[in-house]
Amino acid sequence: MKMNYSWNADYIILEDVFSPETLDWCRQYFKEKADGWKNDKLIKISKNKIWGMYCESNEIEDPEILNVYREAFPYVFGAMMKLAPERLTGFKYAELNFVQQNPGASFPVHPDIVSKLCSVAIYISPEKGNGTVLCRHKDGSGSYEVPWKVNRALMFCRTNDTWHYYHNTTDHPRDCLVFNLIGDPRT
Repeated sequence: MKMNYSWNADYIILEDVFSPETLDWCRQYFKEKADGWKNDKLIKISKNKIWGMYCESNEIEDPEILNVYREAFPYVFGAMMKLAPERLTGFKYAELNFVQQNPGASFPVHPDIVSKLCSVAIYISPEKGNGTVLCRHKDGSGSYEVPWKVNRALMFCRTNDTWHYYHNTTDHPRDCLVFNLIGDPRT
């Protein structure tokens, strides 16, 4: 699916990323585990590095994370092949981060760090929420919010001007899986 918005980089919107079973597992996982994650009161995060099929969890250990990875990785890899295949030689590992943003929280306008070759945000819950906001400029102007829809993914490859941010104006936590391919962008 392509939104009618011209951003500073190509991006992909994909519907129905996860099977109903995996989506339910992710929702339950957020409900049961988020209180124990790294927490700055507004955003909670659980970071998981994945090297091949080995998962190195920073704060949690659950073999189901690899199942989530196995289901999402073909989409992420496919996005990278379509958007920036030349960067694949620099790929080192994947991150699958569970991010919960509390009501009222906001993460400022930013481009991703240089080592993020490809970024994917997969909306998990609530049913109605705030999508990622793409901006043409560093000051947040020329923006477009990718509409929130459960099980929708926004995929893009980082450049110096892939400005974006996210916020939560709802009364419910904003649960999102953030999948990144990490590596050396110079290769």
